[in-house]
Amino acid sequence: MEFLENIETKTLFDISVIDLNRYKINSIKVSPEHNKFVILLYDIDEACYLLMENGEYEDSDTFENALIVYSYNNVSIRCGNSDKFDNAWNLQISPKGEIFLLASNMGSWFIFKNGEQIGEYEFIWDLQFNSSGSYAAAIKKDIGCGMIVDNKEWPNFYADGSNFLLAQNSDTTLGICRLVQVEEKDVLAFNKGTFGLVKNGIPINSVFYTIKYPAMDKTGENVAAVARNEGKRFLILQNDTHWPKEFDLAWYPRFHPQKKNELYVPVRDGKWWFLYLNGEKFLDVPFIQLLDIKISENGETLALICSKKFGKFTICVNGSFWRKNFPLIEDVVISPDGSKVLAVVQTHYPCLKLNKIIPEPKRKLILNDQEITGCVQKVLYPKFSKSSRHFVACIKKDEYYFVLVDNNILDVKFNHIFEPIFVEDYLIVWGIINNKLTQLIKKL
Repeated sequence: MEFLENIETKTLFDISVIDLNRYKINSIKVSPEHNKFVILLYDIDEACYLLMENGEYEDSDTFENALIVYSYNNVSIRCGNSDKFDNAWNLQISPKGEIFLLASNMGSWFIFKNGEQIGEYEFIWDLQFNSSGSYAAAIKKDIGCGMIVDNKEWPNFYADGSNFLLAQNSDTTLGICRLVQVEEKDVLAFNKGTFGLVKNGIPINSVFYTIKYPAMDKTGENVAAVARNEGKRFLILQNDTHWPKEFDLAWYPRFHPQKKNELYVPVRDGKWWFLYLNGEKFLDVPFIQLLDIKISENGETLALICSKKFGKFTICVNGSFWRKNFPLIEDVVISPDGSKVLAVVQTHYPCLKLNKIIPEPKRKLILNDQEITGCVQKVLYPKFSKSSRHFVACIKKDEYYFVLVDNNILDVKFNHIFEPIFVEDYLIVWGIINNKLTQLIKKL
């Protein structure tokens, strides 16, 4: 690998202007697409949270005393007489460039969108966005748990809920909720099942003892999950019915990105794992373990994280196995055209040794069964450009982060790095260099 030059860098913000004796940095979120970043600070003196943004921010009485506004020329702090927040988390920038924050005061939780308060709840979690920028979150009220989608709450709420999802290309939502309320002592009723899948606030199937791994296709038209009744084997739920065959174990259903009615599920039947499609065995290949399925955007390539020997994992691409095995495979990414597969692998497990420091595992980046990097501390954000011509990943080595693009390393080292993006023929990376938030641009 060579170090590439001809890179344009620009300092966006000097973090050292923040008085770190008074303010503690909670989190930093960046959006190179919108040329925006936000920093959540904790004011040690005032015991409240503050938000810093690098542009104009909509005035809000609620947020006036909890807002630091940053422009490229100066930093200013605006304070008012409004409420302060005793907790804040899940700072995010939406695909539309809107700033979201979950904050609480005196036991009440609020969603803030560009400084505007949305609702008041007992608790909020699972804040997420779809491709068009619509938001959804799980909320808890005195009447139970449910979801809110673009300011609209579910029509029904339930005693308990988890694993809430928002479809990638629509406002459809899905969750696992307790549909039957029973007394704690009523073990018989509890074992009959109390949980069901809830779509847009409406139950869509029977109740089960347990439900796990909910999934939707991109539009949310089709849904799936793994369910089980007390003392029974596992069922694969698909919309309002289930596959006729039961299994010893199953997890992580995946819908085909182009054929949304095709559902792939890794299942264990007896000693072996198999891949099933719509209730039928798809590959007549037994696995010791089958951890996950990845499908390319065009639907042409299917990559399996699998094992044919216990404790040694590899990738199976369209039925062909990679030559090498690894102790663990952390991530797999397929190019949009399906021609390339990137994998982040561990080269060894850290072993527990008596009275010795446990070494951090080493990692490598593999492209189509060929090593791209030697051993490094971490590999982050592997991704392809939309054209599939370029790939990028961030690697940590000797306590610094570097950008790897198309087998070459950019000659810039970061103290901290954020997820790179491709914009037409350019790669844009934001990171922190010597306490300065810095933008890197490389023409490809």
